[in-house]
Amino acid sequence: PRNRLCFRVHPPIILHIAYTRFFPICQGDTTVLVANGGTHFLWSTGDTTQSIKAYTSQVYRVTVSDDFGCSSNAQKEVTVNVVPTVSVLGNDHFCTGSTTTLYADGTNIASYKWNGTTPGQSLLVSAPGTYTVVVTSAANCTASASMTVTQNDNPVVNVYGNQSFCEGESTVLLASGGTSYVWRNAFNEVLATSPELNVNVGGIYSVTATNTQGCSSILSVRVTEKQL
Repeated sequence: PRNRLCFRVHPPIILHIAYTRFFPICQGDTTVLVANGGTHFLWSTGDTTQSIKAYTSQVYRVTVSDDFGCSSNAQKEVTVNVVPTVSVLGNDHFCTGSTTTLYADGTNIASYKWNGTTPGQSLLVSAPGTYTVVVTSAANCTASASMTVTQNDNPVVNVYGNQSFCEGESTVLLASGGTSYVWRNAFNEVLATSPELNVNVGGIYSVTATNTQGCSSILSVRVTEKQL
């Protein structure tokens, strides 16, 4: 009788790599690669589990084998994109009745959005609060930065002293409410930079008072020179 060689043919491994996040991903993100098919796994990273975490740009390769010694190979390229950088510049305060402008500055930025709605690199602010800008790169990676803006009160200016004097005499005006002062005449000429102003000519005089926050208020008074 002839010798017969018997063997069993096992079906090939159908290998597929699945993932938990669409590619590409952004710095700081992770996708999980899962090898479907077979029972034994060897990844190019040295891992021997069915799934691995991928967070760097490279080609991930896996060899899968079964209990019969059959094997198959597959690979998946993962691209990790750079996240944009951003910071908010500008004054973090403004005076009542005024505004301030915030600017978003950074790298790798394709678009800007302030507080979820307003587009543009800059934002005009007229109310106190916290303002956040979210920037997006061309690869759809995002970053954000915030600034809290406060509103400072303007000083309340008062002027004391006689607002009339007789011809040949003078009067002294005294301003209060600020920490620094500038007196001007009707021609906008600077007359004094102190709280007091000696007046010997009738006319309109204005004082600009500024407080410690840099906010200012202006008050004008008319001084009358009485003829003898």
